[in-house]
Amino acid sequence: MNDAIRSFGRKDFETAARILSKVHFYWEVQIREGQVKSYPEDLRFYLGLAEFYRGRPDRAAPYLEAESRDNPYEERYAWYLAHVYSAQGDTARARETLERVVRMNGTLAPKAADVLGKRPR
Repeated sequence: MNDAIRSFGRKDFETAARILSKVHFYWEVQIREGQVKSYPEDLRFYLGLAEFYRGRPDRAAPYLEAESRDNPYEERYAWYLAHVYSAQGDTARARETLERVVRMNGTLAPKAADVLGKRPR
């Protein structure tokens, strides 16, 4: 996974996605066999972002949806998921997800409010 994160940092999203897909497959097998309970922290997040940044929002969505569902109070998952929905042309879901970020009232809330045009002046 470290190689994938380094590739991600170099903006080599193709390589990052390839490596992270392999890591994700490995962990999925381990989870199904009951050997571990969950994925490593941020695995699905970085895999989703790598897919998104390489122009595959359709492949990014399931990973970011899973991260956001499993960690509903982590605003960055919802923030990027909203961008994925927007890239897919699903403006209703993008708006709904950005509104969730605003309700979380974290560090990304003002940005989300700006995107929604709801930032208090």
